[in-house]
This record gives sequence, C-alpha cells and structure tokens, in this order.
Amino acid sequence: GIGGLPAFPTRPAAAEGRREETSLSVVRGFGIATWAQDGLRFAAVSDLDPQDLKRFAELVREAR
Repeated sequence: GIGGLPAFPTRPAAAEGRREETSLSVVRGFGIATWAQDGLRFAAVSDLDPQDLKRFAELVREAR
C-alpha cells in the first residue's frame, strides 16, 4: 500500500487559490510528484511506481 507516504508543502504557489495539475518526474530512481493547491506547492517523493505515486498525489489533493 501507499500508507505513510508523506507529502511536503514546499513554497507558495504563484497565485492564491491557483490549482495546478500533478506533474511527475524521476530523478535518480525516485519519483517526484508536484502540484499547487490553495496557495501552496506540494511535493511527494518516493520509489513507488510513477502511476502509484500519481494516484497518491491525487488522493492527497482530494482530501484537502
């Protein structure tokens, strides 16, 4: 499962309330999902399969 995977708020998004689609990248074998929501930018980093990481990010977004 994906329980216990943290998502970190990083820096403010450019526009308050702006919502940005989830972006996925892979750096040195780790997946990075980033998105902006409610004036914050979030990042989740994991060695999960990229599609599982994207699903996790979407679940976090829906929970906010």
